[in-house]
Amino acid sequence: MGYVRDFEYENELIERFQKRAPKKIFDAHFHLSKGELDVPDSEVLDEFARRTNKVVGDGVVHGGLLMGNPNRFETKEQFDAERLFACQLTENREGFVTALLVRPQDGPEETEEWLKKYPRIVALKPYKNYAPCDKLASYEVDILDFAPEWMWELAEKWNISVVLHLSHYTHMLNDPKNGEQIRYICKKYPKATMVLAHCAMAHHPDKFKSGLHYLEGLDNVWMDCSGISDPLSIIYALKYMGTKKIMYGSDGWNFGQSLGRIVPSGGNFFAVHPEYTPDFVLPPDYKLMVLPNVVEGLYALYAGGDVVELTREDWNDIFWNNAERLYLNAIR
Repeated sequence: MGYVRDFEYENELIERFQKRAPKKIFDAHFHLSKGELDVPDSEVLDEFARRTNKVVGDGVVHGGLLMGNPNRFETKEQFDAERLFACQLTENREGFVTALLVRPQDGPEETEEWLKKYPRIVALKPYKNYAPCDKLASYEVDILDFAPEWMWELAEKWNISVVLHLSHYTHMLNDPKNGEQIRYICKKYPKATMVLAHCAMAHHPDKFKSGLHYLEGLDNVWMDCSGISDPLSIIYALKYMGTKKIMYGSDGWNFGQSLGRIVPSGGNFFAVHPEYTPDFVLPPDYKLMVLPNVVEGLYALYAGGDVVELTREDWNDIFWNNAERLYLNAIR
């Protein structure tokens, strides 16, 4: 079975997106690494906005939360170079801010030095890859294994956010280990905002819905909807969270383009992308027609929002106002 990109339908969707684009978009979850866009560093954010505007709407990207690529870097020097690149890009750029990649072994003192030096760091970005275990085991680690309490203490002290990509991939938000630690952290550190990346890994709508009860009564939980391809997950998020704590995100140019649709299957999910296509039972000449995730995600957001009948004000909140309140107001 072959993989082909469905440019005809992709262009049809983009034409729809362009017609209903808001006036301003803040991309609340995107990754960029040095050399990724093949332009000089001074042009990277302009190039990112230009490419993203081709999908979301002409000239509408006016800001975003930039994170480095959460790889397992071979050396500390490589890790710091990734972080420094992000901080320097946003240092003097209106509308753009940084989420600092951070590992348990970095410690609070070193991390605080970054916060002191770069006032446009408005969030910390821990990741399961940095848990003290091998990469395969990291899919089932606990939150506090890769985002220990000192990170939440710093976030509360500096009045910033922590962007959290959940582990326990089998059940995601519905896993009691995730749910109970989310409640523990949010109640102990009420001034630290927890932003659940990818709507708390809501790639499986039913398990996402089943786990939403863990967020009950937690005022310091927000979500970004980057990477979510399923409109039903968006509907559940909007119904439960409202429109004041959900933000648009693309997941970045590389992730948003290299991944296709993320699909629930059985009790879990998988991603369709160029490097791997499942062995479905299909006609021998069948071509798997795939769209980039950044397109799938925007379609899902619009489709879900239309079902719950969002107003123009609601859309403006999701695309700009909420992120402005949370991130741009946290610049020191």
